[in-house]
Amino acid sequence: MPPPPPPWAPPIPLSPEIGWRDSTEPLCGAYAGDPQGASIWADSRGVFVLVSVDNREEFAPPFAAGASLHFNDGSGWVTWLDIPAEPGLGGADRLGGVPHGPVFIWNGGCPLERLTGADEASCWFSDFGVGDAAPIAENEAVLVGGDPSSVVHVQGDTQNELLELSGSADLREVWADDEGILLLLPDRLLSGPLSGPLLPVAGVPAGRLFSLWAGSRTDVWVGTEEGVLSHFDGASWQTAEPDEPVGISELWSDGENLYFASAKSFGRYQSDSGFEMIFEIEDWAGGIWSMAGNAERGEVYLSLTDSEFHRYACGPTMLIVYDGAELRRF
Repeated sequence: MPPPPPPWAPPIPLSPEIGWRDSTEPLCGAYAGDPQGASIWADSRGVFVLVSVDNREEFAPPFAAGASLHFNDGSGWVTWLDIPAEPGLGGADRLGGVPHGPVFIWNGGCPLERLTGADEASCWFSDFGVGDAAPIAENEAVLVGGDPSSVVHVQGDTQNELLELSGSADLREVWADDEGILLLLPDRLLSGPLSGPLLPVAGVPAGRLFSLWAGSRTDVWVGTEEGVLSHFDGASWQTAEPDEPVGISELWSDGENLYFASAKSFGRYQSDSGFEMIFEIEDWAGGIWSMAGNAERGEVYLSLTDSEFHRYACGPTMLIVYDGAELRRF
C-alpha cells in the first residue's frame, strides 16, 4: 500500500487555503503510480476528472492500477466510477460530456462508455476502438477511430463515415455540436455539417496547429506550437503573436478571456490587453495535463500531474481552480 502523501508545495502561487465552494478536501485519486491520463471536463453541475494510472511497466510502482472518474458539485469529491486495470485491457484516459447530460469516457476496455450518474455506466459504443470523441447528445457523437482511422457521425444505431484519415494524419482534436464538426490537423482545419463533407477552412494562419477551442463553427480559436493564437469568425482570421514563444496545448474561453496552457505554463489573452502569463513552471518535474472551465462563474480548472507523488496514496493528479485573481488547490 502506498504511504500517505506529504503536503503539496509546487512552484505555483497557490492560495494557502484548499477547497472550492463548500468542498474543503482536495481530490484523492483511487490509484497511485504512473499517470496515463488526468482529463478534466466541466459544466454548470460541477467538475469531472478522469484519473488513469498504469503500473504494469517494469520500473513502475508496485501498486494496483486503474482509472477512476470523480465529480465535485462544490460540496466535495464523489467517485462516479472505479475501473481496476485488467490484463489485456487499457484504462480509459479521455473524458468529455454533454452539458446537463451524460458523461463519456473512452480509449479503455469499452471504446466509449456513457455515465449518467455515480456507478450508472454502460458501454455505449463498441464497434471499433475510439481514439477521440466529441459527444453531442445522449445518443449522438462524432468519433475518430477504427482501422483505417475515420471520422464517423454516430446517432443511435446509425453510423455515417465522413472522412477517412490517411495513415500519416496526426489528428489534434475533434469538436462538434448539433450543427457541425471541426477537425484540427497540424496543417489544416476542416469544417462541415454533421452530414459532411468536411472541407478545409480557407486562410488558416501559418504554423503547426496544436490546440482548438470553439463556441461554434463561427467562433473558433486555434493555437500553434509557437504560441500564436488565431480567431476565426466564420469569414476571416485575426492573429495574435506573443512577444516570446509559448507552446499552447490547451485552450478554453469564457467569451471575454481566452485561456491557454502548455505542460509548463498557464496564461490568458484579451484583445485589448494582449498576453498575460499567470504562472510558468519550467524547472518543476510536474506539469499541466488538461484544462476546462465554467463561463458563468468565471472559473478555469487545471489538472496537473506531479512525478514526486507517484508513490503516494491519492496518486499524482492535482487540481487547481483559477477565479480570475487567485489560484487554489481543490
